[in-house]
Amino acid sequence: MLESGKSATSWTPPREFDPWNATTRAFWARVARNPDLHQQIKSWLDQVLHMLERVNKMGRATEGLWELDETQFAEPAISVLAIAHPDFVPYYARFLTVWDMHHEVSQKDVISQIFASHGITEATENLLIARIVDGVGQYGYDNFCEMLPLLQEHYGKIEGTDFYKRMAAYHHAASVSSYARVLQNKFDNYRYDFLRDKNPQLPKLSELLASFFPEGQPKPYEGDLELFDDLLRKQ
Repeated sequence: MLESGKSATSWTPPREFDPWNATTRAFWARVARNPDLHQQIKSWLDQVLHMLERVNKMGRATEGLWELDETQFAEPAISVLAIAHPDFVPYYARFLTVWDMHHEVSQKDVISQIFASHGITEATENLLIARIVDGVGQYGYDNFCEMLPLLQEHYGKIEGTDFYKRMAAYHHAASVSSYARVLQNKFDNYRYDFLRDKNPQLPKLSELLASFFPEGQPKPYEGDLELFDDLLRKQ
């Protein structure tokens, strides 16, 4: 029976909503097993990511989009998809850049399960880089350390590998980019070229503004290599 006086924001379902319920997880698992649906789902995920990017630009007043108190928007869908099929791992990496990772709940376990499902691949390496650089949140470095045995089994020695240098390079590029934006916001006369004149080790601006995983990669900065070396020594 319809109730009058109910607004869209005050209405609640008759039962407690659980976005991780078994029926929902089974649905997305079936989608992952059906390649004919993949392109449509990827197009939908692209639209969701674009929407979340726009929401984030609106500022803190929106408090982001959540499905529930501890579930970020589209989190159950992309989590099941990425665990079930490697084609969706890059999308999970992209969601790490738009979710509120300072209030993460399930991401650490999901990323661990993604690695358990697919092992070390280019996609899972990029996921770990995204985790360290843009989605570090509360447990990003814990995730990295948890993956160390798997990485060491795959590489033998991680230090010196292209993956290790690439991770350090992007970590540094993101830090420099953030610092440059702060300067440009406060002082219009500051430009990134000026920063590079004073700090020639910084990557070129074109490298910072390229897509998240560009063809050409900025040179790793020694300070960031030391950061990851310290993590390894603590294990």
